[in-house]
Amino acid sequence: MNTIYSAQAYDCAVVIALAAEEAHSNAPTAFVSHMNDVTEGGTACTSYAQCKQLIDAGTNINYNGASGPLDFSKVGEPSVGTYDVWKFGSKGQVVTIRQTVVSPSK
Repeated sequence: MNTIYSAQAYDCAVVIALAAEEAHSNAPTAFVSHMNDVTEGGTACTSYAQCKQLIDAGTNINYNGASGPLDFSKVGEPSVGTYDVWKFGSKGQVVTIRQTVVSPSK
């Protein structure tokens, strides 16, 4: 089973759900404008439950998910990337050696 991009897929779903929570709507035309809001500039949170609790309390959030920080840019793309450096183990499995966070200027 290949799970290399599972963290990014999970974060995609969580960001959409958090944006919908903040917009009080599941209509894409309503929550799309909240996608950036939930990924930067607020109180850091790392799970859907923790972030939803903050939203319910009226707090701005900054979701840092399974793939690391996202900090969406003005055009709605992650402006921070967390990259794994891998090697293959003796049985062909992927082994993470280290993670590197890259944050170019927005």
